[in-house]
Amino acid sequence: MLIRPARAAQGTSGDVHAVALGGAALRPSSLHGLAGERRAGEPAAVEGIVIGASTGGPQALAVLLTHLRDRQLNAPIFLAIHMPAEFNLSLAALLQRESQREVRIPQAAEEPRADVIYIPAGGSHIRISRELGNVRVSSQEAPADSQYRPSVDLLFSSAAKVYRDSLLAVVLTGMGHDGLEGARLVAAHGGAVFAQNDESCVVASMPGAVVAAGLADVVAAPADLARRIVTRSERARHG
Repeated sequence: MLIRPARAAQGTSGDVHAVALGGAALRPSSLHGLAGERRAGEPAAVEGIVIGASTGGPQALAVLLTHLRDRQLNAPIFLAIHMPAEFNLSLAALLQRESQREVRIPQAAEEPRADVIYIPAGGSHIRISRELGNVRVSSQEAPADSQYRPSVDLLFSSAAKVYRDSLLAVVLTGMGHDGLEGARLVAAHGGAVFAQNDESCVVASMPGAVVAAGLADVVAAPADLARRIVTRSERARHG
């Protein structure tokens, strides 16, 4: 069972270490928010995966997605990576090449499909919602004064409210703290939070803020994160 560590320690080789308590540790209750203690028993099946990144993100994503090739996750993958709008189509091509998965840019609200990657339109946010009981993903025009486009916090927060404890969030390399508040909400709803380790980051501020806040279940390099995503998905699915 995944138990959220109070603070994950990082090894130099990308290994994941848990603070002791029989190989796992509990996150401080002050960070539990809505969810309280993480429930006993097997984790919920992963129904949605959200990934946020900034500086160095394309390289980290290429490694992570390459290691997820030929693996059925049975969940849609939603990405928010800080990037100028004019490079959006290049990003989509990179993701499709490295992942060998369909990459879609939703315009109107559409129902996400398992094992498809969704990114926002250039200069827009990506948001998850539930309409008449059905999950929807859409691009949302970002105000001109938005600090981050797309916003990782907005993606994580909107997905947490829809998928709750069946959400898996991944924070990769990047400058700033975008994703921190969204990760708090993911954790509060009982979802899992993974973060890239300092050693493999171009800039470690984004995942580092999540680790420092005690929100990370797993801290590792992108290739190891991919393996843990597969393990988490299969463990929850098969019990």
